[in-house]
Amino acid sequence: MARRPAARARCERERADSGRRGHGRRLGQDLQVQKARLFSCDLLDRFASTYQIEIVTWAHPGERVHSTVVWAVVGQDRASVYVRSVRGQRGRWYRELLTNPEGEAVVAGERVSLRAVPVTSADEIERASTAFRQKYAREGPHLFAIVRPEVLAATLRLEPRSSIS
Repeated sequence: MARRPAARARCERERADSGRRGHGRRLGQDLQVQKARLFSCDLLDRFASTYQIEIVTWAHPGERVHSTVVWAVVGQDRASVYVRSVRGQRGRWYRELLTNPEGEAVVAGERVSLRAVPVTSADEIERASTAFRQKYAREGPHLFAIVRPEVLAATLRLEPRSSIS
């Protein structure tokens, strides 16, 4: 399901407007870095509308690649993409992304290079949980498994892999 053209235009307009807010060279540089960490509006649409994605990980460069199917959500800010291990911190793909945060996702058939960032803020974890509840509301016990208190710490925010650190 693709985003309506008006919604896509709004996404792009909000990003353009965010670059005009504030003053000063430092703030402008910070905004450029922030924008570099955002997926395109089209890719956010695919994350939002795809039921599940494939996460591709490896513990260390040159080691065997692992692929795992997971749920992914786009936060209410329409900029953040979250995944969470249903096995909590015991999940292999989660542990591998902690060891080597660079991985890939296959989203609606497109392979995307990414960087995984652990979410430590209770507010951001709750925003991710809200997004999981909204997107997967019909999943009953499967939904409960991904919002259990014991797995909340295994929440990762996905960002595009880029040369900016």
